[in-house]
Amino acid sequence: MKPHFSPTLSLIASAILLGMSGQVLAGYGLKDANRSTVKKEAWVCKGCEIKSESTSAITAGVAWQDGENSHFANTTGTDADGATGFVSADIQHRGDKDYRLDFQADKLGFDASSARLAIKKPGHYQFYLDYRALARYDTNQGVTPYSAEGDLLVLPDNWQTAGTTAGMTRLQDAHTVKLEKKRQRFELGGAVTGDSFTSELNFRHETREGAQRSSVNLLTNAAMVAKPIDDSTDTLDAKVYWRGDRFLGGINGQISKYSNDHQRLAFDNAFYPTFGAAYNGQMAVDPDNQAFSLGTDLQFFEGAQQAIMRARFSHLTQDEPLLNATVTGPSPALPVMSPDTQVDLMELGLAYSNRLSREFSVRASYDFRDRDNKTPEYLYPLVTTDSIYRGEYYNKGYDRTRQLLKLGAKYRFSRQWDLDTLYRYDHNSYSELSRDSVFENHVEATVRGQIMAGWRVSLKGEVSARRGDSYQTSSNTQMPNQSAMRQYFLADRDKRELRLMTDHYFADVSLQFNVHSGNEDYSESELGLGEVQYTGFGMNAGYPLTEHLLLNGFLGMDWRDTTQFGSNSGVSRWTGENRDEHTSASLGLKWQNLMDNKLSLGLDYGYSDGNSDTEVSLGLSNIYGPYSATRHNVSAYANYQLSDAMSLRIDWLYENYSDMDWGNDGLTPDSIPNLILLGSLSHDYQAHYLGFSFSYQW
Repeated sequence: MKPHFSPTLSLIASAILLGMSGQVLAGYGLKDANRSTVKKEAWVCKGCEIKSESTSAITAGVAWQDGENSHFANTTGTDADGATGFVSADIQHRGDKDYRLDFQADKLGFDASSARLAIKKPGHYQFYLDYRALARYDTNQGVTPYSAEGDLLVLPDNWQTAGTTAGMTRLQDAHTVKLEKKRQRFELGGAVTGDSFTSELNFRHETREGAQRSSVNLLTNAAMVAKPIDDSTDTLDAKVYWRGDRFLGGINGQISKYSNDHQRLAFDNAFYPTFGAAYNGQMAVDPDNQAFSLGTDLQFFEGAQQAIMRARFSHLTQDEPLLNATVTGPSPALPVMSPDTQVDLMELGLAYSNRLSREFSVRASYDFRDRDNKTPEYLYPLVTTDSIYRGEYYNKGYDRTRQLLKLGAKYRFSRQWDLDTLYRYDHNSYSELSRDSVFENHVEATVRGQIMAGWRVSLKGEVSARRGDSYQTSSNTQMPNQSAMRQYFLADRDKRELRLMTDHYFADVSLQFNVHSGNEDYSESELGLGEVQYTGFGMNAGYPLTEHLLLNGFLGMDWRDTTQFGSNSGVSRWTGENRDEHTSASLGLKWQNLMDNKLSLGLDYGYSDGNSDTEVSLGLSNIYGPYSATRHNVSAYANYQLSDAMSLRIDWLYENYSDMDWGNDGLTPDSIPNLILLGSLSHDYQAHYLGFSFSYQW
């Protein structure tokens, strides 16, 4: 019940107070009041009591899909054959004293799914358990004669070696293999909040399994293989922060460890041994490693001013035993049994912002990052293709120091218009590269405003110039590049970009539009990347055809042209031009509140197409084959409300996908004499997905 105030009583009370204000009446102040006889329990707001309540929704469903190509599972979230069951949930409970329990789950049973359980009392504590499954499918149509057995890739017992793939009679019996990556992530954590502090603790365990494209080789022969993946990463995070008067600060730390179940990748030689007893080979895999970091953050604020300081130190190590330099014959001696790899990172940051007036504000920041490779240097034997001893070679540590300065200002001309500017200076120092130092000056400005009611616009322009010191030949290569060669991330570059964005809201129509264009000029590079030009636009619109029928659509296109210069030998040069184009579009309808507000319908169509053409000129022009990918996607759903608590939903999805890579299309395992292939890895399929689900809420 709301308290009732009488205007008359309020006026009388005001008059009494005004009369008392001219004199200080002892004993009439609040501090002098006699509170011993006050019955405070009568003050309790019975209408403010928090009552327990719960809301729950459970969805159970089953889905079928007929796609034979596993690539379709990137869209649906499951690659299971036949029917697949799944469960989703949203359960919320509010108890006494603001105690809360939340549980959400999304399509548990699919390869791509998630779940979260949280128990919390806002302002006091929170504990949670998270689960998430992710999957990425390359193809299930790769073919290989190799089978994975732990760290080994073995050939069939009756394998007949040959000098070329054409003579390998058993190659036609190669079995299919899936190239996919599946990961599962479990996370357990909590936070406790007091009057002046917050502490958090989080543990995350992530596993990966599957296989990916790779290659192994012996001398002049090689084979594409499905490299097995089976590893895990454990991470522990901890944070403690304190709050004070105009102050916030804390420390945070992290410990992580990566573990690979595979210690190496050894393989049988499918070709005739070219010398000695080269019947087998091996290659290294990602080694176990660990990292530790400790950081601190401080934030001070006074009025419109704010200052932030941060620092972090990270220590990364790897000390797994080294493999033999070669297994195809006597192995050269190694200088140490393990590399004792160590990399230290130091990060420092300062930031300041201030609003000098209602119209004008400024900001500035400085970031420092230093990477110091402290791995000991030794003379290691250099063996190429696990076959040929090429002498000894020092392992060189790569170091990098980056300094980044930003200065910005924002001015409001009116409530509708403002100007935001930024200057950035980026300085990088390297070791063991062809350039020791590179710096870049960057300026950008953005004007935002409202042209008229319902029509806002933003125009952003950027200009940057990158320069550096003189070039030198790297001592880390046995055959140094030509002196005119420029690596794109070290080369001088001038960049220009302009971007326009608008939002329109007229009556019932909403329209968003953006267009951008830019140019990157590497005019000082005789060999290397020469120029990049790009342009694109995007448009999104929505319109209610009727009170219950909504139409929305999107269209976007991008073009990118790249020019590159190279040299075969001497001073002869070739020119390569890449032309990339991408188009994406969608159109959707949503029809709600049908059949006495019980039925909702939806229909969406999506289209995307990307293609790339390459032309190389060396006297005469040579146009490579195309690379392209095209997708048509149609989805529809119907949701019928059986009652206030129950609903039934049907989902249908159709996808038509094809891609083509001129360097891979139509290949068979024996297409190249000295290389065993995984076959053609292009996709061309049509697939359907049909799902039924029942939801109950209470």
